[in-house]
Amino acid sequence: MYPERVACIKMSFHPMVYSILELTVTGFDKDLLSVALFDSGCSGIEECSDEYWRIYFAQSLSIQQQQLLLEKLKKLNPSVTGKQLFFSTHPQQDWNAEWKKHCRPLQVTSRIWVAPPWELPQLKKGEMQLIIDPQMAFGTGSHETTQLMIRAMEKYLSANQRVLDAGTGSGILSILAKKLGAAEVFAFDIEPEAIDNARHNATMNQERQINFRHGDFAVVPPTEYDVILANINRNVLLHLLPGFRKVLRDDGLLILSGIMVNDESPLLQVAAGWLEQLEKYEKNEWIALVLKKKS
Repeated sequence: MYPERVACIKMSFHPMVYSILELTVTGFDKDLLSVALFDSGCSGIEECSDEYWRIYFAQSLSIQQQQLLLEKLKKLNPSVTGKQLFFSTHPQQDWNAEWKKHCRPLQVTSRIWVAPPWELPQLKKGEMQLIIDPQMAFGTGSHETTQLMIRAMEKYLSANQRVLDAGTGSGILSILAKKLGAAEVFAFDIEPEAIDNARHNATMNQERQINFRHGDFAVVPPTEYDVILANINRNVLLHLLPGFRKVLRDDGLLILSGIMVNDESPLLQVAAGWLEQLEKYEKNEWIALVLKKKS
């Protein structure tokens, strides 16, 4: 699972210098661009607008490295030119101020906040907060897909349910599931750093009864779940659907995101026959689907 593209990033180490690439992303497939940038060694992506990203690297990029990156970007968007890229190098002491500046409390719904531990909101009666320390930026709440999942969970989760969180990342959805009254939550992720971050966040939220496991779907206990949460991407979701079918109880809910508007049809085609759509949430080019297993 690649770190989500967020307006808040943090390195897990402390370079002497780091580089920033400012990029005009018009004409790119943003999912493919994100994957290419992380494959090229970037440590975080800040989506400043629909047309402009700021990309962070944990080292100073040489002229040769910058040229290689431009060539890789040209394969995704042949029309891109060097004028769309601006590289700069910064000393390490600027780093903490840079990423903390973008990590602020976010009110996702009328009663659910997501906030970093250094700046907690003043909650009103009936509101709740998810405290997320964005150590590796796996789900800070700022990305559309995470917000859509939170909205769907607020409406469809109820007390005493057994919940499976696939690709848990920062643990944000597992933590919310417990706060909404889930009896049991099992969460897994293929990235060991994500599991460490998720456990840390669960502790900060005083939700220590979540079973976090490192690994793929093979680590999921062979039991039935009332709700399955998965905020990943289309290809991984398609791969996981047969497994979800085995462990989701009849009339159970599958809440999916990490998918774009044009991903809806392929997913629903694969799910046809055993899932029915209850609701769709949309924000910009992203969607979340609430699906019910047919009995």
